[in-house]
Amino acid sequence: MIDRDTSRHEGSFDCMIVGGGPAGLAAATYLGRFRRRVIVVDADESRARRISLTRNCPCFPDSITGADLLDRLELQAARYGASLVRDRILSIRKTKAGFLAGASSPIRARSVLIATDAVDILPDLPGAADMIQAGVLRLCPICDGYEAIDKRVAVIGPVEHAMKKALFMRTFTQDLTLLITDPSELSRDKLTKLKRGRNRDRRMQTQCRLRDGPGGGRGAHRRRNALIRHHLRCDGLDHPLGARGRAWCML
Repeated sequence: MIDRDTSRHEGSFDCMIVGGGPAGLAAATYLGRFRRRVIVVDADESRARRISLTRNCPCFPDSITGADLLDRLELQAARYGASLVRDRILSIRKTKAGFLAGASSPIRARSVLIATDAVDILPDLPGAADMIQAGVLRLCPICDGYEAIDKRVAVIGPVEHAMKKALFMRTFTQDLTLLITDPSELSRDKLTKLKRGRNRDRRMQTQCRLRDGPGGGRGAHRRRNALIRHHLRCDGLDHPLGARGRAWCML
């Protein structure tokens, strides 16, 4: 279904969609149904593909994997005439007739829709991507908080972000461990706020243990491994840094 040769798609399109995640593919379906000539250019880096299982996607009460969801969206967009290309857009230039995109082969379009999603900020842990795929490391409490109900959850990250997420996660579980990566930033005010949240339920724990030693020597490596073993005693690990947008520049 996905074409890897952009040279086959000649002529000008009504719209070029950059990004083949759920948003880009949904837009392609609508534009196709409006009888527009559409091309979707996707580098196969959608965050949705990492989703091991989602239970909050409308119309899928029994859950669906991110990969299956993307496959269905691609089939739907193609049914209404969208061209789907696996490629990377390197530049977009304004022309008199519209836009010229630099890829493996030039792509011309009257309009451009940027649907490149965002890039997850992952923790500095070995195998973080595999942990996400396995559903052990979770990045979004809005999406996955429900699955953490009454489970043991560790929140890892800088104190400013980790505290906010840990307090939010109390909606779902009171068995929380806070692993702070920058304990020197734990001010008296922040500690007081954290204690107030902890005192509401004695099962909420605070642990400030993730810190490399000076120079990151072997001692630091042993501490990091010990902490990873601690993580495995939890039902899940949450990381609060969210995502950053992809940078784009029109030339």
